[in-house]
This record gives sequence, C-alpha cells and structure tokens, in this order.
Amino acid sequence: MDKKKKLMLVLGIGGLISVLLTLLFLKTVSVPTRTYRMYFEIFLGIKVFVSSFTLILLAVLLWNYLSIYWEMPNRFTLGLLIFSFALLLYAVFSNPFIPLILGFKHGVGLGPFTFLPDLFAAVAVTILLYQSYE
Repeated sequence: MDKKKKLMLVLGIGGLISVLLTLLFLKTVSVPTRTYRMYFEIFLGIKVFVSSFTLILLAVLLWNYLSIYWEMPNRFTLGLLIFSFALLLYAVFSNPFIPLILGFKHGVGLGPFTFLPDLFAAVAVTILLYQSYE
C-alpha cells in the first residue's frame, strides 16, 4: 500500500474512533455549572477528540517503530521506541477519560489552552508517522 494512502487510512480511522469516543465521553460527564455549560462542552469535546486522536496515532507509531526494531535492532530505533512510548504515556494521562475512570467527575479544568498541547502533539505524531512509512 502506498505510504500516503496508509497514512490517510490511519488518520481516517483514528479520527472516526476519536469522534465516537468524544460523543461517548460527553454523554457520561456532568457539567458543573450552567453559566459556562456551552464553553465547557466545546472545550471538553475538543480536548477529548484531540487527545484520543493523538493516542491512536501514537499507538500506531509505536507499533511501526517496534516492527522496525524487530527487523533492525539498533540504538536509533530503540530511541524512537522510547520517545514514542513516552508520548503515548503523555497522551494516556492527559486524556480526560482518566479522571472520569478514577471517579473525578469534575476534575478536569478546561480552557482554550488545555487542548493546544495535544493538538501540537497530534501534528508532531502525524509527521513522525509519515516519516516512518518511508
């Protein structure tokens, strides 16, 4: 399969799964105040979508680097594995699902800058994923 088609397929499936996770999450979370309900839901939806999308891309990237490491074990590939695993942990623990799973219904403080790091991480992972298909 062509690398651009493979990347588009991963991005499409990741986006679809992220949309479904976002809709599921927004149905299960309760909004603390009525005044900021609309903003809260918008920022929370963006945060869940971007962090879930990043998590999916990082899992694919980690699998890709692991398969490369199995074929050619070297220090550079091991470094890429560790880097992508660290980013994967960041994506897991920055996802708002974690506080909900742990029982903190209102433990996520949100604003427009809470999803920006995840957005930049998603862009970086997309670039790394594209480079790894070469």
